[in-house]
Amino acid sequence: FLGAGARVLEPLTVGAAVYAATGAGAEYEGLPEFDGLDMSLEVGVIEAAIPVAYRVSDELSLGVALRGAFCFLSTDMPIDIGGTGGPLRLEQSLSGFGAPGVLVGMSWHPTDTVAFGATYRSKMTIDLEGDGTATHSFLGENPVEIESRFATADAIRFGTAVSLLDQRLLVAFEVSHALLSDAYEVLPLSIDFTERPDTHLEQEVVLGWRDSQSASLGIEYDLSDTW
Repeated sequence: FLGAGARVLEPLTVGAAVYAATGAGAEYEGLPEFDGLDMSLEVGVIEAAIPVAYRVSDELSLGVALRGAFCFLSTDMPIDIGGTGGPLRLEQSLSGFGAPGVLVGMSWHPTDTVAFGATYRSKMTIDLEGDGTATHSFLGENPVEIESRFATADAIRFGTAVSLLDQRLLVAFEVSHALLSDAYEVLPLSIDFTERPDTHLEQEVVLGWRDSQSASLGIEYDLSDTW
């Protein structure tokens, strides 16, 4: 994470930030549904945001951020293209930029010892392109150019924090829900064989992710005025 902010007016703060939003990797060996072939996947999303926060009152603050993203996707995976010859093996390295996305939130402090917060993070679709190698028992090994899409998921978070023991003890609780089933339903692939101008494939790799729910609890205690 790298970020900075500045108060431009008494109630208004503007900032900028760059951070890693998503990262994942996996390897699978001997997939029986693909004639025992292996599969690997690496994906990462780096976002940049311009947030603006406005203090409506001493108790209530509102914020919004405009987001953009860079995504890289690398896979070595079998794809069922039907017909004879078994699955096609696709090694690819893709990247691309996407915008805009938004993040909106609020922070409410009804008392000095109690706070509530909520955020909504919008889905953002990122167009990807790159190249790779497609290997098939009938077609052989071929260089390919690929176009695809990746997305970050809609997500909602709610949280609260309470200060106790003369504000030396802070207890915070948060719940979240991410709509992964919508963002990661399929991975579309548009594949052009560069040395076979008349050969083109349109495929959808079913990802089948499920929505994610999480809850977290944090406790902080101020040992002394200097710690």
